[in-house]
Amino acid sequence: MKQPKKPKQPSVDAASIGDVGLLSPPNLCHFDAEERLEYLRRLFHLDIRLITFVTIARNLGFGVTSRWDHEAFMPEFVWLH
Repeated sequence: MKQPKKPKQPSVDAASIGDVGLLSPPNLCHFDAEERLEYLRRLFHLDIRLITFVTIARNLGFGVTSRWDHEAFMPEFVWLH
């Protein structure tokens, strides 16, 4: 007899558990452009979904490009504003 399947747990970003403060810091709108980029650099190296990262970058006024920044080991950004 087959065992009933366990319901799948909703997928959760690994970073959302241990780094809640990093994913939702206060007063992001008061960061200047360089502080926003530094925040995105730190955020990129966490284990979060790409769509989450792209959405946060867009909310900060940046678009994520398909070009790779070899020095930063992450995609390049364009300023949208």
